[in-house]
Parts: sequence; structure tokens; C-alpha cells
Amino acid sequence: MSAFGRWISKVCIIACGCSLAGGLAHSQEPEFRGWESTDGRTLHARITYVGGGIVRMVRTDGREFDIPIERFVESDRRLILAWSPPEIEVPELDDAMLVLETNDGRGSGFLVQEGGVVWVYTNQHVIGNGSSVTAKNSNGETVALGALQISTDQDIARFVTKERSGLVLADSGETGESILVYGNSQGTGVITRSSGSILGISPESFEVSAEIVSGNSGGPVVNKENEVLGISSYVMVASMGSDPTVAGTRFEKPRRFALRLDNSVDFRNVSRRTYRDTFAVYNKGTKVFDENLDFSLTLFSSPTSLVMVGNYDVPKVVKLVREHNEAIQDIPDYVKSRTAIRNQTRKFYGRYLDTLEDSYEMAEDALDSSRVYLDDPRFGWMLSEIERRDKILEGWKDAISNIEEMVD
Repeated sequence: MSAFGRWISKVCIIACGCSLAGGLAHSQEPEFRGWESTDGRTLHARITYVGGGIVRMVRTDGREFDIPIERFVESDRRLILAWSPPEIEVPELDDAMLVLETNDGRGSGFLVQEGGVVWVYTNQHVIGNGSSVTAKNSNGETVALGALQISTDQDIARFVTKERSGLVLADSGETGESILVYGNSQGTGVITRSSGSILGISPESFEVSAEIVSGNSGGPVVNKENEVLGISSYVMVASMGSDPTVAGTRFEKPRRFALRLDNSVDFRNVSRRTYRDTFAVYNKGTKVFDENLDFSLTLFSSPTSLVMVGNYDVPKVVKLVREHNEAIQDIPDYVKSRTAIRNQTRKFYGRYLDTLEDSYEMAEDALDSSRVYLDDPRFGWMLSEIERRDKILEGWKDAISNIEEMVD
């Protein structure tokens, strides 16, 4: 096992009470109307929730506000307190499934009702930095997406919608429980389902046996009552340097995870433009890091191998790969002819180490640049992904130092 393999097990993440006053039926008032505040200002919006002295209103542009009821004039306060949420249906599972599409690809989503509001749930990485996001149901009908909310610490996003049917969230899940996973498997636009069970539980996630694959991200994990337990999010694949104790066990194979929705999620409002621009910075930084990590892992594993340039997209990484390939292409000829290769080997290791250090520095700079831009509590999930890569950097640097000592 290489120096790098001794310290790292590479893991690829592939890419998920209040009392309401009764009285006036919601249908008796316009969906959107003007509401007057005590200081004479007017807000054109509709009510989505009332409780705890707060009214939640959605403006015509989809922006949502929580406003103290006491700030409205008396006549409007009476209407607010008399408001009751419109009835929300629980649809068949197939009818709640959505295909989400951006200019970068396709993922999954689904309709959930919560607090008198219907939401479209998905993963943050599904909407990503796409310039537009569209959602369509199994009949090909477009579902309008309103204001966006994101989880501060998990890969979860949701849009408010005017739909009046949505699945119900489960109270809890337990190990061994039977589940179904729905999603747009492999981005084909066709909703599929896979059965399985919950293999393990953490405070944030479920490990499941159902076949989550690319494209399923953002789709629901449901129990036998068709209640939503979680959202399909990622697959972990052990690679070079894996723990030898997992050989021959299920832990040697891909492991599939769903983020829990049966626990409270801290959602924050964010404009779609702000999210898109922030994710673009995050995505660029992590892509540079991940491609450099993959390249360096290949070098640690087989220093004299040619690395296909076509496996990489980041221009600086492609250039580094090409330079490495040119530097080592003559080494096998020296070995074959039995020519004294001491000096040539020293030169090779010099180039090899320079390449590893260049790759490391490029990855480090990419994380530093992204971290500065993510200094906002709303983007905690993205920052946690940066911090996860920071830990890899520590071992990466140590591995390069160990090789330098061996060469010297």
C-alpha cells in the first residue's frame, strides 16, 4: 500500500403547535389581497399560516414573510385570526414525485405538506448553480416553484408551491424498517422505485439497502404507510487504502444514505440568485479539489502510469496531467534496456514530487478561495463540505513529506 493509502480511505460522494382560530373559510376571501398595517402600508399577499401571534404571508413574487398579527389594522386582524388553512390532499406516491431539471442535469423532488403549506423538497446539490430550475410531475405538467429555503447544515432544499396535495412527514424511523425509494434514476426522466430497509440510523441520516443511484438524489424515502422518512442524498464508495477489516463484508460495497426528515431541519430563506451565485463558487472550488485529489491518488498508487487527460475537466488539472504524462513516458524504456537509471529515477522522483506538490497547492488554494465566499450561516452545508476536504489535506501533505524522506 502506498504512503497515501496508509492514512486515507478515499470516499467518493456521488453524486439527498399552535391553535388556529376558526371562522371565516379561506375560500371566502381572494387568494391574494391587500393587507393594511397600522402605519398605513399595504402588502399584497396571501396567508399560508397563522399561529403564536404570527401570520405568514407569501407575496405575489413568492417571497415569504412572518409578521406579528398586532401590526395589522383591526379589520385585517379579525380576518387573519378567522383564517383556517385550506384542505390539503395526500396524493398517491406516483403523483407526488417530480423530476427537477436545470441546465446542468436532472434530479428528483417530491411534494410534502407541512404547516398548511405544500413544499417541493430536493437536495441542494440538485438545484446547484443552474440558471433555471423546473419541476414536472409524472404527467409532464409543470409545478410552479416559489420562494427557496435551504437547510443550514444539510444537503436539503425546498421551494414553496401553490399545489394543494403533498405527502406527510413520518414521526420517526427505525432500524430494520421496510422502505421504498423513489426517484429519477440515472436522470432518465422516468420515476422508478426500489424497495429495501433501514440498515442504520444517525441523528442526521439513514443508511438504506434500497438501490439509490445517480438521479435519485432529492427523491423521497417512504415507509409502508407512504409517509416520508428522508430524502435520498449520497452514496459512499470505499476505495484505495480502505480498512482491510471490511473485506468480504457489505461495507466493502457502495453504501447508500438518505438525510432524515423525521427530525427538525433548520431552514433559512435565500433568494434563488444568491443561492445560484454562492453554489457556483462552492462548486468550482470543490471540483478543483476533487480532481486534484483523484489525480494525486492515481500518482500515489502508480507513479509511472500515464493518466488519461480526458478524465479531468479543470484546465489547470488537465495541464498538470499532461505534463506528468510527458515526464514519465520514457521511464519504462530505461528499465527494459537495463540502462543505469539511478540518475533518471532521481530526476523522475523530482518531477513526481513537484507534480504532487503542485496538485496539493492547487487544491488548497481552491478551498481557501471558496471558504471566504461561504462566510454566511445559511450556507453551512457547503462550508461543512469544505471542512471535510480540509481534513483530507492534512494527510495529503504528510504523505508527500514521507515520500520526500524516502527519496532523500
